[in-house]
Amino acid sequence: MSLCYFVRRFVSPGCSDSYPGHLTFLPDILDTDNHGLLELATLSVAQIAAFNQYGGDQLLRNAHKNHGRAIRQLRDAINANTLYPDDKSTTAVLMLSAFIVPAQDVSGENSGDPKSHASGLYYLLERRGPEQLSTRVGFELYVLALIRLQVYCFIYNDISYIDPCGISEVLGFLNPIMQAFYMVSRTLKLRHSLLFADRTAYNSPHNVDGSEFDGAESIKTDEAAILQECFDALEKFHRWDSEAGDYWKSTFGDRTEPSTLNDPAAATRHFDLETACTMILVRSGKLMLLDSLLHYHQNKQQLDPHADTTPLFGENMLSLIEQGVWNTIDDMLSCVPYALGDLDPNGRRRVLDHDGAGALVIFQPLRLITFCLYSKPEQVAACEEVLKRLNTSMGLRSAISWTNDPLNDGQLMRPNSSLGDGPFNIVNSENQKMQDLERDMFDVSLK
Repeated sequence: MSLCYFVRRFVSPGCSDSYPGHLTFLPDILDTDNHGLLELATLSVAQIAAFNQYGGDQLLRNAHKNHGRAIRQLRDAINANTLYPDDKSTTAVLMLSAFIVPAQDVSGENSGDPKSHASGLYYLLERRGPEQLSTRVGFELYVLALIRLQVYCFIYNDISYIDPCGISEVLGFLNPIMQAFYMVSRTLKLRHSLLFADRTAYNSPHNVDGSEFDGAESIKTDEAAILQECFDALEKFHRWDSEAGDYWKSTFGDRTEPSTLNDPAAATRHFDLETACTMILVRSGKLMLLDSLLHYHQNKQQLDPHADTTPLFGENMLSLIEQGVWNTIDDMLSCVPYALGDLDPNGRRRVLDHDGAGALVIFQPLRLITFCLYSKPEQVAACEEVLKRLNTSMGLRSAISWTNDPLNDGQLMRPNSSLGDGPFNIVNSENQKMQDLERDMFDVSLK
């Protein structure tokens, strides 16, 4: 029953075109009569999802039991070098990252660090190479894994696993969907570079007389180059808005094409769930970039209140960036009803069986809005209302606001993820006080 509930609510139904959904292929590759790695991993997540929604201690115990068995199978396959990088193994690791126990699983064995799932996913995608995109299942699986890795990179500020095989960069020239994911990956790299540049400037050595050492000018030049890359990236986001529509029309004839940012006509259009999710993901990348630029400037002012940042940002640039943050958030929020399937093509309210499929894709971008210091109070309030709904009506326990760690020593702010970052997270009230558990996108911790 738990598996039926999970598939019905969190798996996208199949569609006639090639647009990637959320685990649309899962029912086809699951062998419910088997107790293999994929089946055990999926069952454990399904049981947690059902537990979060309906309760029942037996569901929780079974979830931990199946997770432990799946972990042991995965470990044995790795040790025996029999883990073949195919659709089933990659999906299994994707599902296993939905269930990470903070201490030990029911077998008494450590379940592993959430970071290991990022490295495991990256390893499998690298092993499979570009040919995995030649099938519909492989393409959708790659997209879902890439979303997961990007969330990991944002939380840990670790770009080690940002673009497996460089696929999104290469195919971005041909496929606007992959181009969108490449732009988000590029944003994460730029965010990392801004953090490094800020720390380098803050910690740069000085001469005995207190003056800047000879390399200080070189650091400033590097910072200016990074900022120019950021502004170039913003221009690419703008171009994607204007060019993606033609691709949608020619490739996905029945789907409304993505709107440009702040397009007044967007209010009269109906977006399908998958397109709305893509628009939110793309906007979240732009929001990260704009937010990082504002944080960078704020750090500069905190480290040196008399610093003149005009040469780096230009006149009126800060106000334009701040306005860009507000416009981007408004656009993301306007897409939420479509991403959750709340509106039918005639604009009437409806209840969609698989509303959780879109929720699993967009809940991290929504948390990003609450993390952004430059969000308007009314925008944060609207976002928190949606997150509350995902938490209470869908059992996505980590659908809560992100709080910020304070700025210090020139560091960019990062999300405080002490409550975990997985939608099906269950946090023990005592562990919550003692541990700061950072989770990958679908992490689940023990209650």
